[in-house]
Amino acid sequence: MNNTPVVVIFIPIVMALSCECDFSQSTMLIPLSYVSILAVAGAFRLGYYTKPIK
Repeated sequence: MNNTPVVVIFIPIVMALSCECDFSQSTMLIPLSYVSILAVAGAFRLGYYTKPIK
């Protein structure tokens, strides 16, 4: 599973949110990248992306 599409979808949302809250954009974008990596790693850990045993 690739996390790039998730980050691409959330970039405009995070950019708008950072402008509204007067935060630096990098303050919001770097955690977005880390969260997407951890979410994919967690999904693998829980077994969502493995083939079922028949």
